[in-house]
Amino acid sequence: MKYLNILLFLCLSWTTSIYAQVNYVNVGRAGTLQQILEQKGYMDSEGLVIAGELNGRDIAVLRALTGSQIYHEYSEASGLPSVDTPKLKYINLYDARIVSGTLPYSMAHLDVDGMNPNCVYKWYHTTDDVMGTFMFEPYTKSTITDVVTPASVRRIESSAFCDCRNLKTVFISEGIESVNGFFGCNSLKRVVLPSSLTKIEDGAFSSGTTNMTAIENIYCLATEPPVVENISGTFTSATRNNCTVFVPMGCETVYRNSAWGAFKHITETANMEVLIADMKPVHRDIPVDLIEEQEVVNKVFVEEPGTLQQLLEEYGMTDSEKLVIGGKINGRDILYLRILGGLRNDFQYQDYNYMNDNGFPDKPGTKLNRIDLYDANIVSGGGPYLMDGFHSADMELWRYTEDDVAGEALFEGEWRLREITLPSSIKKMDNRVFWGNISMEGTFVVLDGVESIGQRAFYSCREMEQVVLPAALNSIGTLSFWMCDKLHTVYCLNPTPPVIENAYNMFTEYTLNDGKLIVPAGCAEAYRNAYGWGSFKNIVEADDIEALVAPYKPQHHDFSVPTAVAPVSAYEDGTGTQVFTLSGMRLTQPARGLNIIRTENGKVRKVIK
Repeated sequence: MKYLNILLFLCLSWTTSIYAQVNYVNVGRAGTLQQILEQKGYMDSEGLVIAGELNGRDIAVLRALTGSQIYHEYSEASGLPSVDTPKLKYINLYDARIVSGTLPYSMAHLDVDGMNPNCVYKWYHTTDDVMGTFMFEPYTKSTITDVVTPASVRRIESSAFCDCRNLKTVFISEGIESVNGFFGCNSLKRVVLPSSLTKIEDGAFSSGTTNMTAIENIYCLATEPPVVENISGTFTSATRNNCTVFVPMGCETVYRNSAWGAFKHITETANMEVLIADMKPVHRDIPVDLIEEQEVVNKVFVEEPGTLQQLLEEYGMTDSEKLVIGGKINGRDILYLRILGGLRNDFQYQDYNYMNDNGFPDKPGTKLNRIDLYDANIVSGGGPYLMDGFHSADMELWRYTEDDVAGEALFEGEWRLREITLPSSIKKMDNRVFWGNISMEGTFVVLDGVESIGQRAFYSCREMEQVVLPAALNSIGTLSFWMCDKLHTVYCLNPTPPVIENAYNMFTEYTLNDGKLIVPAGCAEAYRNAYGWGSFKNIVEADDIEALVAPYKPQHHDFSVPTAVAPVSAYEDGTGTQVFTLSGMRLTQPARGLNIIRTENGKVRKVIK
């Protein structure tokens, strides 16, 4: 009893010290944790109690606050926080729910020959009610000392907390049935295992090293011992020899007769609730933090190719979240869009010189996530839009625009872009156009005039759920839809199945087995007999497939009321038939300052009054 009282006193003392530094948030909408923390001044919190839904982006934010930031270029492109001195130690997710969606929370390198360095990664995304693989494993370091898992979680997957070398206490919440989390943490001292736990997989609490210090206390709330696949591989010898395993009253014998019998110290206790009182979470009524977000959309008509940067900088639109672009754009404009989308291609010194000598921004943008080029025309000229990291010393291998072609790697590796609409004039999509666009979501419409899709065009577009392939399409390159993990519906409007270059890894097993291929009426048999297409288990005919896909198709925009127009060399007098502010508001007459005038002949001009 004396030992118990001392332990309880120490536990309560620890509770007081850590809880004095805790902040509380309730995420009203998944994906907004960063904005909430910034708004409330909690970015430097040492402890966070979090309620609400958390998706991949929110987990990535928590990782950054603990010093475990995803690959720097990705983090910068995605607008994730950069934390020089991480402070977050205590993370209580008891009232939070992990949900799928948006950005990945972690990545691992892949050794795949021939891949561009932007895409040589395996990305890890959240899944509903699962603490996923590598969820809190740091790349170099982590400040996490204490963790409470969500009450809604049912499974902890491999290496979820591996190498969190400061982690001391873990409360695994009720409801979790299996742990494969690999809490390989040399500092781990106290662990609570819930009564719902039925299985601990091999290696879950072993660091893989012989010098791991012993876990001091394990609190097993289950009356039936959880199955341990490999006791010596799951708990180190130091833990088995020195740790005290606390079990419910009347359960010591059944634990000793199981694999848990390898522990030298197993103790029954009627005071389990007292022993874990300092660690056990309670449901809290935290006011909902709802960030009201209004997407900033700007409409731009480019009269002179190569002037998009000048235009957006002049009108203060470089922080747009969505850009609707009409007119003519060339290689320089595409490169600038890539930078606004989050990437600068400074792989080699020569690239760095080119970017700076030609007046491109020093840093990538942090806001742009949607681009609509439906009313634009891609034209040749304007310099390269991409400098290949492997071949930048050879300028002949840089990528340049061609008239009406979505060129090779046009928007490759644009990790933050959620929606991209190509120009309606496009006739060809070259290799790797969207390769590695891990955030591009929803439905992508390959436009009506496109006749061919190159290799790896949509490779690793993991959030894309549907794709519409036009009637003009006659060929698709190898690996075009590989690693599109959520692609569940393919609409193919061509009565004749387009030629697939190589069926191997064209679509994922999920798409082929659980997805649907929807084709025009009377064409299902042709698709079943066509190379590659016949691998679909579900091929469905649609009586009016054009009507079925009509809601997904993009629409032309009215640029007669612009939010911006391309710079003009001089003001020409004319009778103004319509006057607008820069934001597009209609005026009865020009106001003081800069106005937009649409003259009787239909031309748009800027006028300063």
